[in-house]
Amino acid sequence: MNDMNLEVGALLDADDQIDLPLEGDPRPAQEDTEALSGWLLRRSYVSDWDNQFVARLEVVLKRDKDGNLLPEGKAFRNERKGVCVTAISQDGKTTMVWQVLKRLFNDSFDEKKCGERIAYCRLRHAASVKSVCEDLCRSNGYPKFPSKMIRPEADDLAAHRLRMAGITIVVIDEVHNLNDPKAVINIFLKTLVQDGGGFCIILIGTPESAEFDL
Repeated sequence: MNDMNLEVGALLDADDQIDLPLEGDPRPAQEDTEALSGWLLRRSYVSDWDNQFVARLEVVLKRDKDGNLLPEGKAFRNERKGVCVTAISQDGKTTMVWQVLKRLFNDSFDEKKCGERIAYCRLRHAASVKSVCEDLCRSNGYPKFPSKMIRPEADDLAAHRLRMAGITIVVIDEVHNLNDPKAVINIFLKTLVQDGGGFCIILIGTPESAEFDL
């Protein structure tokens, strides 16, 4: 795991915090100057946190022949690796990750559906590994599950559906809300990154999230 612990305070001062909508962010009308200014700021503002995050992505992602980052993880002994972004609540982690990924890859992911290469899952309340797998399946159009599906089956189904959708990066936000035993969570994360078709994982959470292993 390539940890990124953001201990230096908020991304911006509270009065200047950029609010990045989680269900699409269409360009406002040209005559709506205030809204258009905010929309442009979300795409152009670069902070030290952005640069730190990009530096960690450079370690775990491939590049094309021109040196540009690709939304595909490098293989390290047949495994992909990940980045864990941690800071206290309300410190701008999600906004920063969204802005950087959208800027780098122009991917259409949001909280309800996966994009071309990136899947995003936000754990707003206490969650289990099984429920995360189900949310990831829903994000690419698979909403129904066997009534007696057990966790390992959910793991396999989620990985299969994500590969079918062409997903190569999986973002799990508020990962500190996972309430399974740490060993179970680590097995789940290992399952996602291992094998030739593994995913690059980006975890977002409070500082205790850095305890998870990849």
